[in-house]
Amino acid sequence: MKQQFLVARGEAKTDLLIREFAELEKNETSLVGEHVFKVSDLKKAAQAGLGELITRLRTADFFPPAFLAEKLAQGVMEMLKDAGKESVEVLVDDMTVMKDQEADFVDDELDDDEDIDELLEDDEIPFEDESDEEEEEDLS
Repeated sequence: MKQQFLVARGEAKTDLLIREFAELEKNETSLVGEHVFKVSDLKKAAQAGLGELITRLRTADFFPPAFLAEKLAQGVMEMLKDAGKESVEVLVDDMTVMKDQEADFVDDELDDDEDIDELLEDDEIPFEDESDEEEEEDLS
């Protein structure tokens, strides 16, 4: 699914809006959510770093995955740095992201083959011979 996020200034200029659109039909997007943040809160979080800004952007109602949260945080940083900028658009195609992540996963799997082979090697475990124990019991 393709998603579009519009990071824009609110009417009061003290708010920053993130509007979330999804492509529900081919080449047709629909608004699926709008999230409002105080610019002052975002500025404080941005000063502490990208990770803190991502934490601030995530709420109970809006919790984008890491790859998307990072892109949104970068868009918000761009808005905060340029007071004259009215909006920033962030586009995401889940299929592209999933293919990239799948390629990383396949690479990781290939690296793990040697580790699995090591786990499957037989260990030399000495076992007591049960027949010796039975013979000892008979002698006593």
